[in-house]
Amino acid sequence: MSADFKLLPVKGKKENEKEDIGSLLRLFQSEYFTISMLIYYLNKKFKNEGINSYLVNKLYGISNDDIDFYITQLWFISFFL
Repeated sequence: MSADFKLLPVKGKKENEKEDIGSLLRLFQSEYFTISMLIYYLNKKFKNEGINSYLVNKLYGISNDDIDFYITQLWFISFFL
């Protein structure tokens, strides 16, 4: 008995990164994305600067009353990271 095996192409790193960015964008745009999650992802180091820019722009759409609780975390991120 001989078995024929078919080699499947392996996805490259660039394709996986595009999938990760797409899934992050879906998360960021979902209704379940909270301010605390936004702060968490701002604190992470991403290779793609567009992710951080998107999150900072998303902060501008949040009311000041909602952001007041997170002022110390935002200050820390802006000065020490």
